[in-house]
Amino acid sequence: MALSFPYTVPQFADVIRMSSIVPRLVGEQQVSGMSGGNLLVADLAPKRWEFEVTLITMESDVARGIQALIEALDESMNDFEMYDPSAAYPIADRDGSVLGSSAVKINTLNGNNKELTLKDLPPAYVLTGGDLLHFDFGSPANRALHRVVVGGTANGSGVSPSLEVRPHILPGAAANAAVTLIKPAARVKMIPNSFSPGVRKQHITTGMGFKCRQVIL
Repeated sequence: MALSFPYTVPQFADVIRMSSIVPRLVGEQQVSGMSGGNLLVADLAPKRWEFEVTLITMESDVARGIQALIEALDESMNDFEMYDPSAAYPIADRDGSVLGSSAVKINTLNGNNKELTLKDLPPAYVLTGGDLLHFDFGSPANRALHRVVVGGTANGSGVSPSLEVRPHILPGAAANAAVTLIKPAARVKMIPNSFSPGVRKQHITTGMGFKCRQVIL
């Protein structure tokens, strides 16, 4: 059976045995100097997530299978979902048991494109600065991954206060979109020439890794 893309989290990110990951927001800015020493700065494109991923030291037979899965992406041709294992759950809900099966959705979006409220949370559910969330938006569908900057506690009806997030919310986001708080993931592509198969020695492979960057259609 032919592979289908994008690879989902269970198909890829949960399989490849990550040892460490460095997530960062990257953007394109134009900076001009002014006579008074000030800087004039303009964003040229929306900020995107970039991940630098290192895999654990593993038996080479296992590493060969993971390498095949990675190479089946055809470098940057196909997409996959990537998340940060160290931020897989909200800080105040370390295993996701409080959230349970709650079907969280966007409640409202602020016109400043950096604040939103959520609904259908458990009553008194806490979201903390540093928590991540994702939702799909637009047509064709894009995946937004946001980090909470200013959090808060949901009221008795499961509605959060205004949450400030980064990166900024892009056009196309809408109320009632489903929101994921457990293993929130970006849709990404491999950065060309970033994959390293590592070094195999005495049936052990070390140093396998790659870099990837968020896809926004």
